[in-house]
Amino acid sequence: MTVMRARDIRERCKGRVDPTVMYCLEALAEQHGVLAQKIVELSLMLDQNINLISQMIDVSSNLQTTVERMKHMDHDDDEPPVTQ
Repeated sequence: MTVMRARDIRERCKGRVDPTVMYCLEALAEQHGVLAQKIVELSLMLDQNINLISQMIDVSSNLQTTVERMKHMDHDDDEPPVTQ
């Protein structure tokens, strides 16, 4: 979907549309362009957040696996634990 810019609207409607209507159409086109750009930025931020959450889940899973291994290592020892 192509975004029609305010200057495109101005060129196409020049001399055919009331100046007040032209002003409103141009303002709406500008707002639409800004919103379209912000949506792209938000989607990039969302993608970054999803990647960070995925990395946190991986780290958590690895930590859980490591803790489970450490628990099994403690129970596998025949010797009493070392104390200081």
